[in-house]
Amino acid sequence: VIPPPADTPSAAQAGPSRTSFQVADPDELEAALVNADDGAIIELTGSAYVISAGLQVDRPVTVRGAGARTVLRFDGGYLMVSPGVGPFRLEGVTLESGSEQPAVFVKQSAEAILRNVAVSGFRHYFLYVEPEGRAAAERCDFTALDGIGVFLADEQGRLGAFDQPLDDNVFGAAPVYITVGSKYCAYSARKEQHVWSVASLDELTDALGSAAEGDAILLAAGTYSITAPLQVNRRLAIRGSDASTTVLQFESAGCVLVPNGVGGVVLQSVTITGAGEPAIFVKEDASLALREVTVAHFSQYFLFVELAAAVTLERCDLSRFAGVGIYVQEHAGRSGRVEQPHDDNDFGPAPCWVTVGDRYCAYAARRHPYTWRVGAVAELEAALATAIDNDVVQLEAGDYDFKTRLAITRPLTLRGAGSDTLLRVPESCWGSIVVANGVRGVVLESLALSSAQQDQPFLFAKEQAEVTLRQVSVAGFKNYFVFVEPEAQVVVDGCDFGAFSGVGAFVQDEPNRPVGSLTKSGGGTTFGPGGFWITVGAKFRAANLHKS
Repeated sequence: VIPPPADTPSAAQAGPSRTSFQVADPDELEAALVNADDGAIIELTGSAYVISAGLQVDRPVTVRGAGARTVLRFDGGYLMVSPGVGPFRLEGVTLESGSEQPAVFVKQSAEAILRNVAVSGFRHYFLYVEPEGRAAAERCDFTALDGIGVFLADEQGRLGAFDQPLDDNVFGAAPVYITVGSKYCAYSARKEQHVWSVASLDELTDALGSAAEGDAILLAAGTYSITAPLQVNRRLAIRGSDASTTVLQFESAGCVLVPNGVGGVVLQSVTITGAGEPAIFVKEDASLALREVTVAHFSQYFLFVELAAAVTLERCDLSRFAGVGIYVQEHAGRSGRVEQPHDDNDFGPAPCWVTVGDRYCAYAARRHPYTWRVGAVAELEAALATAIDNDVVQLEAGDYDFKTRLAITRPLTLRGAGSDTLLRVPESCWGSIVVANGVRGVVLESLALSSAQQDQPFLFAKEQAEVTLRQVSVAGFKNYFVFVEPEAQVVVDGCDFGAFSGVGAFVQDEPNRPVGSLTKSGGGTTFGPGGFWITVGAKFRAANLHKS
């Protein structure tokens, strides 16, 4: 900020005081300011006045032009309203400058009123108001202002002031910033929302730098390849024309940054995709709403949420998302948060994991069950690894040869097409399904299970697991078909063991631990002549599940 110059004595000769002047050039204007009486009106009759020196306003006077065609061009000069003087009125003129120096200085306790004034050009501030000074703008036109706006000095809490008493000024895209003090705490003089229409990355960057609080940036259809950070420093809405046609392609991490404390940012109707991960950073205490946003591809996290920051997902499409999801920072009991206020987002098979903190405590953003349709063991393995609670894995009809162990780590249903879906353990293999510790609500339904040579159990129910076999047919096996650990529960419902040739189930028995259980639910379960023996513990205490 260029500080106000020292008071400069006028070179004009003092004459008798007057209350009315008509001036045609800068010298006559200077002489009129020296000789004007309180309340005098100085009429500008010329069309252009080049102000190359400081003009002192020592009395409450009015300088009036004929409108926009009366131009005061500041070329190293300025108007200075002396301390305690006011009101000084400047009316019906255009202020024009290409320099960095303000055109008007309002000193301490002085007052200036700009009425029907157009401001054009300027590189920084066109108006400087000292502590306890006041300036007001009425029916002014700031559409051609290229600079920042107004600077209000701040000395130990004593401020200058800038008012728009009638709220009738005209602004262009530039907001005209009111900068307060050396901390550069700024607000916009333009109060209404402006919509910035952009069609290129350069235009988007310019709009982000110039937009005011509450503005909207409308992105034309197309692909915007983003290789450097775009900083959203104020409350803005960034909208594409449609998510199917407006694509933000992120080529590096952190390409959209919402800084600390910036709230109310909206990103809407775009597709975000690319290799840059995370693509979006929401810093501490900031907030971002993603609305009607499609998230495609990515291999890890597409969004990073810092402490006390908040992100909402509304009507978003993550069905094409292939990565992990969202990372939420956590420290000393504080964390960011991710919310789905209307539960109206569309997820595909990927659950979009929300990972919280260094402990990688995660939960799924997808809340509703999904049906995975698989036709091969590899597809089954992938589904079990990605599924979330209460999902359904639907196996198409066919033979599935198990050669390794498959782990089920959450409650879900593994459903076949009846006897046409055969899970088979080939000879000399150790294939099996293991239901992990404490996992409850696992259902194996409408399947055929078979093994000719297998000594090892096919189903392991680990500690405190709960598994239901429903309408499952079991054939072959040489030994035990099910292994039940302490406190685990296995229920058979409407199953067919008529072709089962093994022993049955082994229930582990450990000292001072409740044994697991294997029970029938309802009727309809059938057995062959060999029965289905439940062996309990190392003592081989046995009971026959086939009791009739």
